[in-house]
Amino acid sequence: MDDMQKNTNTTPNSNALTSSIASATQVDSSVKSTTPAEIADPAIAGIKDAISKSDTMQEAFDTAAENISAANSDITTQMAEKIIKEQEGIIGPVAYEQATKVQGITIDQMSHHIKLEGDKKVVLENLVKQYEQLFGKISIAICKEAVRGVIENVPSDQIPQILL
Repeated sequence: MDDMQKNTNTTPNSNALTSSIASATQVDSSVKSTTPAEIADPAIAGIKDAISKSDTMQEAFDTAAENISAANSDITTQMAEKIIKEQEGIIGPVAYEQATKVQGITIDQMSHHIKLEGDKKVVLENLVKQYEQLFGKISIAICKEAVRGVIENVPSDQIPQILL
């Protein structure tokens, strides 16, 4: 009976010890180790952030690519990217096909990286008009919605009238 008492007496202590060890070995998720290279390169930090907030790796890469693309492009290109992305959400890959029909827009088929050439304001306006030709006035509303957050900080002389 003494042996049984010892087993029952040590079990709670063993469980407490195991729990304490497990707690002590868990890493606090708010603590993140960084290296000087990571601090110097915000793209890496952006990728890590995207991965931590995404359900899938593809979603994380897409988010990171959008963030890097937005950081590396001018405001007009950002607006074009947002418009095309929003249209893609509604009409699918046809959005990219239609965008390539606009003079001054070049799109890399693999990465969907967008490049605007010429008078970017005119190119952006022509992009909106291209969608309008196919899908009517609703396309203009979708385009306006897509750039709503971006145009707040842009002088109105840089925004096509069709988006105001």
